[in-house]
Amino acid sequence: MTIKQALLRAIQSLQKITKEPHLDAEVLLSFTLKKRPACRQAGKIWLYAHSEKKLKKTEEIKFKKLIAQRKNGTPVAYLVEHKEFFDLDFMVDKNVLIPCPETELLVEEVLKSIPNSKFQILNSITIADIGTGCGNIAITLAKHLPLAKIYAVDISKNALKVARRNAKKHKTEKKIIFLNGNLLEPLPKKVNIITANLPYIPSQKAKRLNHSPQIALDGGKDGLKFYQSLLENAADYLRPNGKIFLEINFNQAEKIKKIIKKYFPQAEIEIKKDLAGLNRLVIILC
Repeated sequence: MTIKQALLRAIQSLQKITKEPHLDAEVLLSFTLKKRPACRQAGKIWLYAHSEKKLKKTEEIKFKKLIAQRKNGTPVAYLVEHKEFFDLDFMVDKNVLIPCPETELLVEEVLKSIPNSKFQILNSITIADIGTGCGNIAITLAKHLPLAKIYAVDISKNALKVARRNAKKHKTEKKIIFLNGNLLEPLPKKVNIITANLPYIPSQKAKRLNHSPQIALDGGKDGLKFYQSLLENAADYLRPNGKIFLEINFNQAEKIKKIIKKYFPQAEIEIKKDLAGLNRLVIILC
């Protein structure tokens, strides 16, 4: 079987399963053939430039297995064990949630909030990323804020192993302090900024998403269980004029505003929309 034939069969097989059968097939075949250049487009060009190249029997078997797993609903990122975020490549596995493009908004807004600030100049700004998962938020901020002190917290030791590997890959392991524990509890001191992309999917819906770790999805009955706990204690961990950045589900803005007002009655609250025009980010100016 040639590359061209393998791609055509895979695309046909995936058409009813995914919105991007061509992309999924190309990524999985590039992975099978160990052609994973930094630029996804380059990998695609290589495949089509060598479309008549024949696959080895072992490559054909591996590719068919990957396509079968994709048809069964397994996300491509888990199959190839990596996902791009903010132009950085992150290793992912079943212990962590796959970074989403929507979360880039959170990083962008944090960076906007402290350009050339006195905190950055004085090397005193501290950031706590709660529920760090694969470390995509903490590591990206560390790359862009080399003078900042960053804590990356997760209750899952397995998730922290993944995050540490990613930090080493991106040469930020000396800039980030990884802490195992529940929400804010492991923090040794107060911080300027808290970021969190905690589980926010309601339990009933989370149960149906069986290809991602439930610990990273299930946010309780209304999806805001963990944000309720975080906000209840956040004031004890924030320095004066601190800021909190929270990713939420698109329909949770009004509910979380009420929770915020309960614990931070004087705070300014901003809701930012993602590229799809949906409510996605809450910024709390304390």
